[in-house]
Amino acid sequence: MLDWLEYIDTKFFLLLNGFHSPFFDNLMPWLSGNILWIPFYGWLIYYLYRALSRKQFVWAIVALGTCVAITDLISFHLVKETIQRYRPCHNLEIQSLVHVVDKCGGLHGFVSSHAANVFGIAMLLSLLLKDRSIVIQLFMWATIVGYSRIYLGVHYPADIFGGAAFGTLIGFLCYRVFVKFAAYE
Repeated sequence: MLDWLEYIDTKFFLLLNGFHSPFFDNLMPWLSGNILWIPFYGWLIYYLYRALSRKQFVWAIVALGTCVAITDLISFHLVKETIQRYRPCHNLEIQSLVHVVDKCGGLHGFVSSHAANVFGIAMLLSLLLKDRSIVIQLFMWATIVGYSRIYLGVHYPADIFGGAAFGTLIGFLCYRVFVKFAAYE
């Protein structure tokens, strides 16, 4: 069963990674990075500041930092190092078929730390802000970042789905802790 799932994941990866062009080869590293998103992060922090009380805002910033730290540390140091699934660009069986845009990155890819981080942030902020249009934008942003990792050749779809599920869970748990400390809801 696991072999079949890995086969499907590899085929799906090769399909998604196979759609490339010079325009997207230039765009995707930016979408996957942090610099492009700084204005978006600034807007979100401003929106939080306007939507929450001062005490809630401070706790929200603490919750966001905690969420990113937890998703990043656990996804990288625990999950990737325990499961040790090669990134597609390091998988010798398909390496010649993988379109790598920039650099391959570390040896292991499950779960995607990028996906865990952005989906954790998206979930936490969605619960904090409770604004449908913001929720849609946050999860669109997280999905774009997740797809960029497949496009760049550094993650399988299962790496992204696993990171998204993990990040969403951590975002929810950080929200529950935030509620306790910030007297929110």
